[in-house]
Amino acid sequence: MIMRYCVGFMFSEDWERVLLMRKLKPKWQEGLLNGIGGKVEENESPQFAMIRETIEETGITSPAQWKQFCVIKGPSYELTCFYSQDENLQRARNMEAERLGIYETWRIRIQDEETVSNLPWLISLALDQARGKPGPWKAEVFYCKDME
Repeated sequence: MIMRYCVGFMFSEDWERVLLMRKLKPKWQEGLLNGIGGKVEENESPQFAMIRETIEETGITSPAQWKQFCVIKGPSYELTCFYSQDENLQRARNMEAERLGIYETWRIRIQDEETVSNLPWLISLALDQARGKPGPWKAEVFYCKDME
């Protein structure tokens, strides 16, 4: 069975800051920064899951439109990635035990021991797509092998 997930990066209006969460779970993400998101429930679209997760994790009940920028597929999972540019960024509040923070994007785009390993790459990709500067890739779907 394929597990489906979503992750979103909410950027400030000037694209210079991004809302991230210091994760407690799953275990491999514990203590690391990642975007907002989680599991896509059965009979739920990734877009709807992203909106639901935003409300549950940030308390922002009217998030800006989430725009899909890529899908990462592995043998046992599918991760749909979104970005938004939102004036509500400053209104996000901790709704769960995991802690939200606003970070400068230039710092996150450098490989950092504080982030989930693919976070700098995903933030760079999201910013390139949002600003209309697509990189050398030709597809929005990336295939990955499962990590042990």
